[in-house]
Amino acid sequence: MTRILFILLLLFIPVHAHAGSGSFELTPFLGFVVNFTLLFGGTGFLLRKKIARFFAARAQHISEDLEEAKKLQDEANALIASCEDKLAKMKSEQEEILARFKQDGEAEKARLIAEAKDESERIRKESEFRLNQELEQAKKRLLAESVPMIIELAEKSVVSQLDDKKKDQFVEDGIAQLRNISADQLVQ
Repeated sequence: MTRILFILLLLFIPVHAHAGSGSFELTPFLGFVVNFTLLFGGTGFLLRKKIARFFAARAQHISEDLEEAKKLQDEANALIASCEDKLAKMKSEQEEILARFKQDGEAEKARLIAEAKDESERIRKESEFRLNQELEQAKKRLLAESVPMIIELAEKSVVSQLDDKKKDQFVEDGIAQLRNISADQLVQ
């Protein structure tokens, strides 16, 4: 219907053009209508099979393009759904990995703390052992340094308290003890 209205509109354009001159003549108008009808009608009649094939092929091509577009859209939707599934899996894997890393971190922290405690205990025991050794060595040095002084002081004290008679008695006792020592005791 719209085609017919369009064709009638095209037919009345020359009428409008002639109307501007102030007079309307039927003969040129009819000539125009006949020319128009022959030109477009004849062209349409002669080319109707080609035009029909063209429009049928175009409709077929558009239909195929729409089907291909539908397939591509379905594939794209499937790909989007697949990507969304993968993304959801990746998010869950990410959460699992983060939880595992956190758990591993806590275990490593506990291991390091235990290791540090063991090391500090070992260092404390080693320090205590060294301190005891140094204390024993200091005692031995003190004893080694003080014994000669104590002996010297004792000797001076004893010598100052002894008179000649006691000195002779000590010498005689020492000689007696030497006589009582056997040869085996001297070798040792």
